[in-house]
Amino acid sequence: MKKDNEFDKKTGKFFVIFIAIHLVVWTLLCFVRHLLPVDAMEGIVWGSYLDFGTHKHPPLIGWISYLVYGLFGHKDIAIYLIGQICAVIGFIYTYKLGKLFLSRNLAIYSVMILEGCFSYSYMSVFDGFNPNFIIFITFPAIAYHLYRALHRNLLKDWLYLGLFVGISLLAKYQSILIVASILVFIAIYRQHLKCFLNYKLYLSVLTAVLINVPHLLWLIKYDFFSWKYFFLREGASTLIEHFTIPLEFLFVQLAALAGTFVIFGIIYSKYKEKSKNINKEDAIYILIMGYLPLLLQSLPSIFTGEKLMTTWGFPMLYITGIVLFYFFPVKTNKESFSLFNKCVYSVMAIIFIFLFILFSVEKNFRSTYPYETISKDLKVIYKNTTGKELKYVTGYIEYALPLTVYGKMTPQIIFTTYGHKNPWIDDEDVKRNGFMIIARGSDAVYEYTVANAEDYVNKPYSVYYFKIKNKLNQEKEYPLFYKIVKPIQ
Repeated sequence: MKKDNEFDKKTGKFFVIFIAIHLVVWTLLCFVRHLLPVDAMEGIVWGSYLDFGTHKHPPLIGWISYLVYGLFGHKDIAIYLIGQICAVIGFIYTYKLGKLFLSRNLAIYSVMILEGCFSYSYMSVFDGFNPNFIIFITFPAIAYHLYRALHRNLLKDWLYLGLFVGISLLAKYQSILIVASILVFIAIYRQHLKCFLNYKLYLSVLTAVLINVPHLLWLIKYDFFSWKYFFLREGASTLIEHFTIPLEFLFVQLAALAGTFVIFGIIYSKYKEKSKNINKEDAIYILIMGYLPLLLQSLPSIFTGEKLMTTWGFPMLYITGIVLFYFFPVKTNKESFSLFNKCVYSVMAIIFIFLFILFSVEKNFRSTYPYETISKDLKVIYKNTTGKELKYVTGYIEYALPLTVYGKMTPQIIFTTYGHKNPWIDDEDVKRNGFMIIARGSDAVYEYTVANAEDYVNKPYSVYYFKIKNKLNQEKEYPLFYKIVKPIQ
């Protein structure tokens, strides 16, 4: 017994070390990048509006991004750091959730094995910080507090449940999928229907609603135009794509878990434990709370043909370690833990080296865009043409966003609002100052952002070329197409 206690202390210590290493490694990798990811830059701009909505997502991600970026003196590392802080908080909640179904040590295993999942390594650096990082926290937290609320019926668990549901919905609309999953589980296990007669449930619901009331009022005021981002996405071009799109989406989720499956395969082949008696309700619970949101995300495209972004499913993979070790347990002793650590850190090292080399040699405008030179040149072109300073830009956001973010919100970017009145831009001021449309191709078409601008917009693009140089001094040239809409008034 004494040896077991000593081993438990060691696993706990190494788990804390793992959390610290993960946080440091994936944060520091940002120094190889020259530019923040597009999603991260969008969040910073959204937050600068100090509004209760955006053209794409609920406002929480913008508020956090803008606040953190400002507090760190507009240093890029702030965005990567807050993203990884969210990831490790999610790890902690996944561990707490795992302890409801597994031994303490297997719960630790179930978290550390996620290091092999691309959403916690490759994509976490590639994306920087976006709404998915909030989901890293909220989905395991919701699953944890719901289970405790249903089985212990303590007010604090119900209130925490409402808090995390509210935060999740304020971060990303797809969070409604886990709410739907909760209802499905309760419908399957009807003994839990009694919770609808419990005042604590309604306090939980009230908590979630109150958190989102300002955003709901904002949506009503602006005719829910931000939802059109999902409904107006590119759709399937053939009938067969209605089926291949969701299948491809689910296949990529499996591919993202490749490292996790490799680690598990090695440890399971050597330290396989006899299967225990599985509690059917618990088994159904972890499968529903983990993977039903993933299925609900993919199935509608069978009917609508809507194309899915593969990254939408990545935050829902948090349950994978728990599922693997629940259904296929392994022995937890000094020897297995030693091998497990070697596998985890080997996978971490391989992915880190791959990303380090990739970011060092790539000549891609998404990570090495020379925004200082481009911004300076475009401002000169604009002033020579109009006699005014460049105050507004619109068009291809991957070219336009860096000019705004690294120019400390100057020029200001005009996001598409699908024909609705823009909540953040004064049309009259745009008319007085004009704006520049930035495109990636000479045939690109963008929404007319102000009235009476059509005559200017219909003119052909001019072209500006810029070069990107990687760490090996290799260069690649890209064209940037632009139109200048002169002041109308």
